[in-house]
Amino acid sequence: MIGHRGIYKDGWSASTIRQPETVFSEEHWELHDLRNDPTESVDLSEKYPEKVEYMKSLWEEVAWENQVFPLDEGKM
Repeated sequence: MIGHRGIYKDGWSASTIRQPETVFSEEHWELHDLRNDPTESVDLSEKYPEKVEYMKSLWEEVAWENQVFPLDEGKM
């Protein structure tokens, strides 16, 4: 697994693309409103930081439920 992460809920998508030499906690999460931007061209993470935090928390909750952890912080 490369380490890209993403989640979808109620028309919103949050995702992060794993970058070499970056720890998971420091990665940037992008946020997209798929109802108005189905091609995910506009990152709304700065405009809606509270939504990003909610989506990250939701991802973590689902990850625990599906035995995704522990994540490997190893080098790519």
